[in-house]
Amino acid sequence: MLIFNHFGAKGSLTKELKYPTDLCFSLAGELYVNDSANHRIEVYNIHSNGLSSYTCCDKLEDAKSLVVDPCNNVYIIQKLTRQHMSCGIGAFPYSYVRTYVSCYTADGQFSAFLGSQEECMCVVCMDLHSIAIDKLGNLYISDTNNDRLII
Repeated sequence: MLIFNHFGAKGSLTKELKYPTDLCFSLAGELYVNDSANHRIEVYNIHSNGLSSYTCCDKLEDAKSLVVDPCNNVYIIQKLTRQHMSCGIGAFPYSYVRTYVSCYTADGQFSAFLGSQEECMCVVCMDLHSIAIDKLGNLYISDTNNDRLII
């Protein structure tokens, strides 16, 4: 029998969440939560006496999916939306959406984009949806619009 419990309240303070959309566990058992409307990743130690939490990554732009590797580096699929004005007679403004993978160290500092700069430019054009990691630390990313996995 499943018994559901809950924690957290709506807000932007520590231990508060606003539109949580994704979560995963680290090997140490910490729960990482994509607190999307607060633009951050909250980390909870749910096995300690009392619930403790801290912010791992903040000022994120539209994080979609996340995973934590064995060294507690956090990989996040983020969405970038930009508005552009077209020039010329009869031109209309338009927007585009791109997704990319960023990596943050265990203390929440930005580390890198996935791959080299050339690979990042390629990855940015894809519709990345979900990310997973195996026990060896290999990343697996679903590229939805191109009907494939990136390994």
